[in-house]
Amino acid sequence: MSSRLAVIAVSLVSAVIIALSVVAIVLVLNPESAPPAVPGAGHDRSDGPNLVMEGQTPPAVGQEPALGQERDVGQEPAPGQEPALGQEAGEERTEAGVRRAAQTTLGFYSSGAYGEFWDSWTADARKLIARDDYLRMFELCKPIAENLSFEIKGVTLDGDVADVQVTRLLAAFTYQFRYEGGRWRYIPDQQAQTDYTSKTVEQMASDRRASRGCAD
Repeated sequence: MSSRLAVIAVSLVSAVIIALSVVAIVLVLNPESAPPAVPGAGHDRSDGPNLVMEGQTPPAVGQEPALGQERDVGQEPAPGQEPALGQEAGEERTEAGVRRAAQTTLGFYSSGAYGEFWDSWTADARKLIARDDYLRMFELCKPIAENLSFEIKGVTLDGDVADVQVTRLLAAFTYQFRYEGGRWRYIPDQQAQTDYTSKTVEQMASDRRASRGCAD
């Protein structure tokens, strides 16, 4: 009886050894059946979010900013870009600048563009007579020398005021300009200023006609 039990015990031990051997062979041949490794084993871990992935990537060169990323207020225009509406370049505050401005302003008068000529006066001078009244005066008395241009002979510059010497045919005149608001503006002579404030348009036209200054 004892020998029989011994045989059974040896058989059981042999069966267990065989079973363990089979399991070992399976694990070696099939790694996927092994238990999972510990998460993060052998690597540094961070409990925070991945800042690189979650941060906003700056736009590429030439790419428009994303919605909500507005350009800085007051940003300078790009080179070659036209200036904003109302930002006109001023005239030079030099003798050459006076010459160019005077030539343009007196050209308005000689060509019969009396409205543009009035527009070129200083602010105080424009208060002496309304633009419409000034135009009406030339409707009542068209200048006999219309279309005869002025020739600038010299300029005397003194700060914001300039005297411009001109000739028209054989007559010589000196006109005054003042630098105002970035432009050289015409100042009517003292006699004209007095007439504008003391006479009506009809009276001024009549005086010019009497002196044979009208074309008709």
